[in-house]
Amino acid sequence: MEKVILKEIKVERNRCEYVFTIPQALACYIADPNQALFLELPEEYDLKDVPEALLVVPFVGSMMCATMLLNIGIEVPQLDKNFFNCITNVANVYQKMFPYAEFCFDVKVNQLVDCSYETINTPSVFFTGGLDATSALIEHIDEKPMLVNIWGGDVLLSDTDANKVLNQYFTKLTKQIGNEFVFLKSNCRRYFNEVKLEQDVLNRIIKTEHNHGWWASIAHILSMTTVIAPMLYVKRIGHHYVGSSYAANSFGFDANNKEMNDAIKYASANFDIVDDKLERPDKAKKIIQYCESHNLEVEFKVCWYSKASVNCSHCEKCYRTMLNILNNHADPNNYGFKIDSKGYKKMHRFALFNRVNDAFWEANRKIFLEDADYWRKDKNMSWILDIDFNNERRIALCNCYRRIKGLFSRIKHKIIGG
Repeated sequence: MEKVILKEIKVERNRCEYVFTIPQALACYIADPNQALFLELPEEYDLKDVPEALLVVPFVGSMMCATMLLNIGIEVPQLDKNFFNCITNVANVYQKMFPYAEFCFDVKVNQLVDCSYETINTPSVFFTGGLDATSALIEHIDEKPMLVNIWGGDVLLSDTDANKVLNQYFTKLTKQIGNEFVFLKSNCRRYFNEVKLEQDVLNRIIKTEHNHGWWASIAHILSMTTVIAPMLYVKRIGHHYVGSSYAANSFGFDANNKEMNDAIKYASANFDIVDDKLERPDKAKKIIQYCESHNLEVEFKVCWYSKASVNCSHCEKCYRTMLNILNNHADPNNYGFKIDSKGYKKMHRFALFNRVNDAFWEANRKIFLEDADYWRKDKNMSWILDIDFNNERRIALCNCYRRIKGLFSRIKHKIIGG
């Protein structure tokens, strides 16, 4: 069996880089052969006292997200004992999620090391500013968990503006609730050519109805929980919360599930999924009720097309998150969005002529219908009581109109330019 072989870990105070060899079967899925796989903590942190066996955990976790799909093994000189022992359980969860697929979790270790430590009472929580993450924070806010964000996960490493805005928001938020936040920096996601992995490998292995992309369906929880191992060791944190992506009884297919979080362990750290019994509207309701009763100001960071981590306020995800806010009789402008009467008309047109996530939008509409007398009188949102989402004929006609409009625009451009 071909293997990825770890040769050395270069540690420079708060940063470590991994030196390793890879077979060609994996090399073609590396985004840039000149980049180094790395992990970087804030400047005030020091990795010198972190056992090397624990520094190996982020490497193995990140690599497994790709090697498991390519029948490639991993060989390392040493590894935390608890993490090595949990790999079988992690493999079993993936196999349960995708029983028809074949995965490789072959990890050879020359020396197992017990990296356990005495833990403190303060937990930590993954926090992106999204609705799921904010709900997880609210659920455990009395414990004052440390907010952990990985720059290089959702936000591109090159997007310094977004990271700056997030930093400002986290500073503002933590001042209100009296806890800490920390940004880790890693290319654990961007090291791989995500699109090529999906096109060449994942789409052949995973059924379409189970395939939400490499990051969501396979990588993000295993990658992110392992990349924070050195930070948890330095802070002596033993419990880390992860906001759920979907309710346990929904059809959402995501590696971020309770069984996966329960399976991942290393040193003295354990992971616990939060709110997996709640649907997205329930999470929004909980957040808004808490914010209103405690005068807490939060800004949702949900947009797929955000610039500098600011919601665009007119994409599918922004719109459905605003619906979550509206059906609680709250104002989206108070939660990180910008919308006026013209914006509500655009939302209506978007819902009419675009394909939307039917499960989320119908769940929202159901809540509006339960309060129909109130919303009939609202000139901005009364339309949602009667709309039929994803009307195939209407969408097809709209797409045809867009193509014709685009064609005439190109012809006009050629005539003027010619």
